[in-house]
Amino acid sequence: MKPLIVGLHNPLSQHPSDALVPYPSGCTAWRLWMMMRDVEPRFSRDTYMHGFDRRNLWRGKELPTGQGSTAAYQSEGDLVLTGCHGRTDVILLGARVWDSVASRLGPEWFEYKEVLPGVRFWRIPHPSKRNWIYNSISCRRKVGRILVDLLDD
Repeated sequence: MKPLIVGLHNPLSQHPSDALVPYPSGCTAWRLWMMMRDVEPRFSRDTYMHGFDRRNLWRGKELPTGQGSTAAYQSEGDLVLTGCHGRTDVILLGARVWDSVASRLGPEWFEYKEVLPGVRFWRIPHPSKRNWIYNSISCRRKVGRILVDLLDD
């Protein structure tokens, strides 16, 4: 079974097939794909698209906020967990996704934790343009290496 990448939300489309697609340029998935290419230039956009299953935690038009939002995210996280049986790797992008799916007691960034037996849940910082951690080339390469290695396994 393919590794699963879970993001938070696609503000451009709520359609499940549009989750974490690597376009337009500069979007979250495009940035992930570019991190892969920095490590291994042979990885095309098609390799990314067909190598991973992709979904967003929240599929609605607007992200929930305020009272009840934690329960809403937790409910969606439980749905993600039910779809993880039989997988070996799940990549969770960002703290909100990690907290909703896995738990608040996660590993350090760029590491994994077995949340379900035999399933490694990777904790990756959200690759948005606003995340300062990706100013570091070593952080970008860590994420690229993790993704490339998961496809090479």
